[in-house]
Amino acid sequence: MSPRALRFLSAAATLFLSVCHAESFAGAGPKPDEPLVLHPIHLRDYESAIGLHRRSGEDLTDLDPSTKSQLIYGRPGESGQLLFANMTLYAPDGLPIVLMERFEGLTAVVDCKGDDGAMSLTFKLKAAYDYALKTWEYINENDDQQFLLIANHDGCGPDDERQPYK
Repeated sequence: MSPRALRFLSAAATLFLSVCHAESFAGAGPKPDEPLVLHPIHLRDYESAIGLHRRSGEDLTDLDPSTKSQLIYGRPGESGQLLFANMTLYAPDGLPIVLMERFEGLTAVVDCKGDDGAMSLTFKLKAAYDYALKTWEYINENDDQQFLLIANHDGCGPDDERQPYK
């Protein structure tokens, strides 16, 4: 995905949040001349807060690329209110999406600090490694194949922001 397309996604999210602020959150957020900044909410935390609990054990299908992804953002508002945005991301050109926060529990080490823009994952279980290798093998078989991995992990981008990797 080109840097221009990623900037478009970011701009679209900012525009969406600005519209939500103007229409839905009037009086609940910052003063009108202050920007509204919502921070990523980890999907597992959100699911737990609304009463959804996963069965014991990790779900390897969280490693599967998808055509869309749910992104949750929020922040405390005035008087104990919560400002909240639930967004669905569709990547440009049908690019599959893998949301790292869905499978982060399967990883032992995540390294995003290289100067080459690459990410390195070490899985806790061989079964998770094997599943990822098989599920993502089409990337190695054809140079034109890609997916968008979105990280919400310390060290993988600016603080309090999700970072896309291609």
